[in-house]
Amino acid sequence: MSGFAPYPSRGRGAARARGIIRGAGRGRVSTRSLRGINVELDENLMQNFHISPATQTFLAEIKQQELRLQRRTYEERLQDTLQKADEASDHVEKVEAMVEGGRSLTDHRVMVDNPGLDSKLKDMQSRIGTAKMSPGTLADASKNWMEALRGRFEADQEKFRYATLFNNLLTDWYDSAAHDVSASHDYIHVEERGVSRARADLVSVISQPRETDMQAFEAYLLALFSSESATSALTRTRSRLQRAGARITQMPIFLQELPQSIETLLVSDSLSVTDRAKLRDVLCDNLALADVCGVLNMMLTRLYSWSWESTTVEIHLQPLRTEKDGYSAYLGIDLLNALFLHHLGVCWQAEIKVALSSIYRDGEVWKEHSMSPPSNLDLSMIDDEDGPDGIVAVRTHVQEQHLFLTQFQSQGNPKKPPTSSHEPFMNNPTPLSDSSSKMLHVINADRITQDALHQDFCVAAGELPQFERMLPHDVILFTLAFFGVPQPWIDFFAKHLAVPLKFAGDETPISNVASRGIFGNDPFGAIYKEVVLFVLSFAINQSAEAIPNHRIRDTIYMWGLTARCERGWAELQRFAALLGISIDLSRSGSASTCRGAACALPNGNVHWGSLTANDESHGKFVVEYASIDAYVEKIRPLLSHEKSVKGWVSIWNEFNTSLVRDLGGVPVKGFGLAHLEAMVSAIRYAQNAALPGCDNGPCDHLRKMISDKYQMDDIPHGWFHFPMESGGLQVYDPVIQLMTIRDSLVANPEQAIHTQMETDKARYEALRQRWSWKSTSTPNLVPFMTFDAYKNLRELALPEWASQYRQLLDNPMPICIGNPLISSVGPLESNGQVDASIGTFRSMVSEEWHHVAPYWQWVVLLHGEEVQKRFGNLIIVDQQHVSLALMDHYRKSKVCLD
Repeated sequence: MSGFAPYPSRGRGAARARGIIRGAGRGRVSTRSLRGINVELDENLMQNFHISPATQTFLAEIKQQELRLQRRTYEERLQDTLQKADEASDHVEKVEAMVEGGRSLTDHRVMVDNPGLDSKLKDMQSRIGTAKMSPGTLADASKNWMEALRGRFEADQEKFRYATLFNNLLTDWYDSAAHDVSASHDYIHVEERGVSRARADLVSVISQPRETDMQAFEAYLLALFSSESATSALTRTRSRLQRAGARITQMPIFLQELPQSIETLLVSDSLSVTDRAKLRDVLCDNLALADVCGVLNMMLTRLYSWSWESTTVEIHLQPLRTEKDGYSAYLGIDLLNALFLHHLGVCWQAEIKVALSSIYRDGEVWKEHSMSPPSNLDLSMIDDEDGPDGIVAVRTHVQEQHLFLTQFQSQGNPKKPPTSSHEPFMNNPTPLSDSSSKMLHVINADRITQDALHQDFCVAAGELPQFERMLPHDVILFTLAFFGVPQPWIDFFAKHLAVPLKFAGDETPISNVASRGIFGNDPFGAIYKEVVLFVLSFAINQSAEAIPNHRIRDTIYMWGLTARCERGWAELQRFAALLGISIDLSRSGSASTCRGAACALPNGNVHWGSLTANDESHGKFVVEYASIDAYVEKIRPLLSHEKSVKGWVSIWNEFNTSLVRDLGGVPVKGFGLAHLEAMVSAIRYAQNAALPGCDNGPCDHLRKMISDKYQMDDIPHGWFHFPMESGGLQVYDPVIQLMTIRDSLVANPEQAIHTQMETDKARYEALRQRWSWKSTSTPNLVPFMTFDAYKNLRELALPEWASQYRQLLDNPMPICIGNPLISSVGPLESNGQVDASIGTFRSMVSEEWHHVAPYWQWVVLLHGEEVQKRFGNLIIVDQQHVSLALMDHYRKSKVCLD
């Protein structure tokens, strides 16, 4: 299922919806039939073709004009048909008049293609002959036929009415977004004051150089890599990065690889809307691509003379979720330099990730990988087929896949664009699948297993306020050089770090450059921070006996046994002191199941999104309602100031997606049923707080908005929740998403671990007996291990424990339901004109029901009968009647709330 955007894009202070057309998948949209004419749409053309705002408005206007004409013609002919039926002398003649009128409507293309209605009219035509031969005998049946036809015509009238509403809502949203009229003057004034303060704070930090004791930092690095195995791994890394530096400098940028660089830049949120449009134009023109490629290669030849003086660069500020979170800063760079720097940054990310991964995977260097059963143990005692498999191996694999250098991008495997907030859950039931949620899943699984095995578990978090802004440039450059980046590239990075302090909209001369700190949307920024944090991660690994650790924004998390977390915390303090960065103890904390009186860990709670953990919760993350209240306080003014219905739905959908994300995403099995029910309660609490006085939540509010502006009061509830591609408003309900997995969660996930501990004795006895039988035919076998030795292998080598750990990390299977309309309403009818982009929701006919994602199955279960009764089938508005350009613009737009 496609999910919502893991993290919202850049945007304006009032969080306006902003249209950004994205390039989607390649290929062709499936052929559809339009009155016998085969129409094949080239999806490449549809996605890459840039339509100007004026053209979009023009297309929308002519579509609505034609829709009005078609609707008027339909209603005139329908009125004529109904009048003829009313004037007929008997029911059979009435039905005949209705059938003839219906055939006239379809034959003249006044109605949209409707195979279901065509079939019904033909069936009625054959029945009329029988009715004429037996007058009176089919009087009741004729009445029923009459009512059925009248109902179908009324349903088509509704389709026209809702097509008009649909287009009006799209146009209203587009005009509102284009002119940014959603926020009041007072609200903008408040945001401007906040930006002014944020700018002053940023300048005060990054413009002031901070002296770092580089001799102490060098000694720190040398001590980390002082062992023979670490020195050998470092030597290999340096050699690789030396070669990489020469290769990136000397190798030209090939025309074949440029489209991929452009596509990854387009999804990086580093460009303005105008520059995105220019890049999309370049992407679909081979000659333009060749020109751009030639210019980039010319720039590459003078790489070492590059400087910010030859570019146009501005600093933009983006408000974060709450006032205490402040503002994020990002760079706006002219298009050509943005593409040039992005290409180089991605190349370096790929090379550094491979180089540092070789250290991470080295079992003699990275301690967790060196955790293995005793060398004198004959592993055939426990498994003579697949070899040992334990919790450590599973955790290591998850960490490497999801928690190691997560900001880096591998060449040939660009990060996928974030999913639009208007396309909830088509394929994957998890709206958040990034490293932060995976870290939470691993922490929870470790809490359950380690507390059971050791009666000890701890999670600690250290807040490094403004880490990216405080990061010393000399530390960045020295670390890169330490790992082998060539000196010419170090000089380039030094110039790149010295960003001119010119803010967007500022006409004053540039008086200073950045002396420390990095910017988040810069591809090199990911390199700078991840390389430095790799040093910290390795240091914690070495000093704290391999406890896992991971950074999310400004917070460093570590978890494991309490004593090891204490050593990890001491290492974090030492590292921060070396960099001249203070740890904010008021926003740091720890949670332990066996904290000693002299514990050196911070005393506060551990926070993750809208979850918190402390000693009282035994390290388990529970809902933190204070965080939800703070978020709701920011959302309320956004909802109240939004005048466009579509814009309001965008904000509401992103609000609900963020709620799910900040509650840990759709829970894995290790969280259990209680956590899911706590999420549902928290979501309903937040929704009610965001919309006080609306008993039916967003639908009540939207009904009033539509009634006030369009004078429509009889809107069916299902229309609000049905997907946009079928003509609905697509209001996302996260509770439905969670309910699809409810029956796949257990009440007590810890019980399986305790049960496994009880069955270990029986498993041990079976293995010991097998070994005893083997000793009768194999001389000189060593005695079988003791039960205590066997228990010590639970984390290292026992496959059943690895299986239990995987279960705690597994996503629960959504519960699919049978088609609810097959038995209650009869076979579903489809007009065959559903946009291919809707994927698994296309045509809800019974033979395709198994393709429908569980979320939409439940939407149909709850609202499908109402929609089918009102509109004749599940397609409320036909695509032929919709402004496809505006719909695509809206569907691909993004909303910024963070």
